[in-house]
Amino acid sequence: MKKIEFTKMHSLGNDFIVLDCTKKNLQVSKKFIKNLASRNYGVGCDQVLLIKRLKNNSFDYEIYNQDGSKSGQCINGAKCVVKYIAEKYHLANKAISLITKTIEMKAISSRDSKGIKISFPYKEISELETVKKTGFTKNKKSITVNDKSYSFELAYVGNPHCIIFAKNIAKININAIAEAINKKQIFSNGINLTLAQVDSKSKIQIRTFERGTGETLSCGSAAISTALVSFKLGKTFSRMNIYSLGGYNTVMINSQNIDLIGSANKVFEGIYIVNENRISLTNSFDDFK
Repeated sequence: MKKIEFTKMHSLGNDFIVLDCTKKNLQVSKKFIKNLASRNYGVGCDQVLLIKRLKNNSFDYEIYNQDGSKSGQCINGAKCVVKYIAEKYHLANKAISLITKTIEMKAISSRDSKGIKISFPYKEISELETVKKTGFTKNKKSITVNDKSYSFELAYVGNPHCIIFAKNIAKININAIAEAINKKQIFSNGINLTLAQVDSKSKIQIRTFERGTGETLSCGSAAISTALVSFKLGKTFSRMNIYSLGGYNTVMINSQNIDLIGSANKVFEGIYIVNENRISLTNSFDDFK
C-alpha cells in the first residue's frame, strides 16, 4: 500500500496540500488528485501543489485544481510554497525563484513574520493579446443572468481572469454567473470569475469563483488581476489592500513589477494512504449494480 507524506497549508483560507517532490519524483493522475483533494474521501483542499527543485534556490511547482485539471498560476499557493521551502530548506529572508508552466516569480519569506512577498515582472499586454490569452470567444464583454446584465473586464497574470465591478458583491449570486459563463462557453477553457467592490482608492473587496474548484475564501491571482484592472481604469492608487472572505493581500504596482504581500500558514503534516479502490467522485449508483 503506497503512502505519501504531505503538508496541509493555507493562505487566507485558500487551502492547499503540498507534496514535496524535490528528492523523489511523484507521478500523479487526475483520479489521484480528485481523491486527495476531496473533503469527503481524501485530505481536502482547494488545490494540490507539487514542488520540484531545479537548482540552488530555484523551484518548479505544479498546480492541480480539485477536479484534477492543471492550472498555470496560483499566487496564494505560491505563498504557501515559499513558506514551506523557506522553513524546510532554511531559506528565510533569501530570494527564491518559483516557476510554473506559465510564469516565473521571485519571492521571499520574512523571518520576522511580516509575510510572504511575491513579485513578478509587469508588462502591460494589449487588449487583443488579453482576449487571446483568456480564451474570450464573444464580441461583447457582458453577460445576462436572471434578466440582469453584468459587464466585465479581462486580465491575464499567468492564468485568465474575468472581473465584474459591482456596488454590493455580497448580494450577487456568483455561482449563477459562473454557471452561465460556462454554459454559454464565453471562454474556451473556462475562467476565474471575480466580483469586485471598490470601497476607496486603496481598498477593494472581492469574491472569486476559481476555475476547476468553485468559490474560495481567497485567491491571490484574482487579487492581482483586480488590482491591475482597477488601477488601469483609475479606480485605485497603485498600492491597495484587496480584501476577500478569508483576509487581505496588499498589492503594489510599478512600471517594472507587481508585488503582493500576504500571509501563509502551515496547518498540519500527515501521511496519505493511496487506495486504488477508493470511491471515485464520478461514480454513480450504476457502478454498484
